[in-house]
Amino acid sequence: MRSPEDVPTSIESPPGTPPPTGDVGTPPPVEPPPATPPTPETVTPPPTVPAGDDNLLVKDEAQANQLRKKGIAVLVTGGIITIAGLATSIAFTIRGTQYEGLLKTAQEDYNVRNCAYKVDVKEGSPCDQLSGRINGHSDKIDFADRATKAAGAAIAAGVLVTVAGGIIYRLGIKKLKSGDIARMRVSPNFSPTGGGFVLQGRF
Repeated sequence: MRSPEDVPTSIESPPGTPPPTGDVGTPPPVEPPPATPPTPETVTPPPTVPAGDDNLLVKDEAQANQLRKKGIAVLVTGGIITIAGLATSIAFTIRGTQYEGLLKTAQEDYNVRNCAYKVDVKEGSPCDQLSGRINGHSDKIDFADRATKAAGAAIAAGVLVTVAGGIIYRLGIKKLKSGDIARMRVSPNFSPTGGGFVLQGRF
């Protein structure tokens, strides 16, 4: 019998024997760890610049002054139209009154000479001259009446233009005093669902 020391602890293959095949003694392949997804970049919005005097993109103090100047120009124009219409009305009223006096005198002379009862009036005779004067004075009176009416319409138009100019001038002064000037500014806006711009204004 063999002693325990004579028992081999391992079995060796004889020389010339091919190594065993298969999974014997081969460890399983190690799978690489899953790739870490990239971290999304954080979008930092640019700083918002507070609105100031540089943001007057629509209307500004210069436009308020321009509105005031336009009001003055309209006021002056309306005043000129009103004064011209008033002067024309007075002039033609006076002129029409003078022609009415001349017409009355010519009619009296015409009646004194009994020209209305004369059948045959010769050309160039006193009755013919008086008849011509009466017709001429009547035409001039009619023209003076039409001119006076036109002057009255001009006066009304001038008053309306003057009122409109006063309103425009007042609006310009109000904007300058109260600082009620339109402002507009654009600022960026970002959110988890998207981004864009915000338009803010005061008109």
